[in-house]
Amino acid sequence: MQNETSSNISRGNDESWPEGVVARYLTAAGATVVLTFDEPTGVIRTTCGGELCHWTGHTDTEGLIEDTSEKAQERFNEWLPIAQRRAQEHAEKCRSLPRPA
Repeated sequence: MQNETSSNISRGNDESWPEGVVARYLTAAGATVVLTFDEPTGVIRTTCGGELCHWTGHTDTEGLIEDTSEKAQERFNEWLPIAQRRAQEHAEKCRSLPRPA
């Protein structure tokens, strides 16, 4: 399930995003916090790419197998802003440098 907003917004660079990535946030030290959605499980995850930063977020949208696609989209739309806020708050404070390539 792709958020309509994220699919229509220019990502600002030519680097392609991996499957499932909904948003990315740049930390104060230049690392990236990645927000992903795993459609089969209904889980939104956020992970910081800062060296030795073990912060992660986990938001279960409580999907049910028998849900319609409309109900799943509704739950995703409800939980996404919460996950985005948490990821942004972490990105604003994190001072871990990006992991070396």
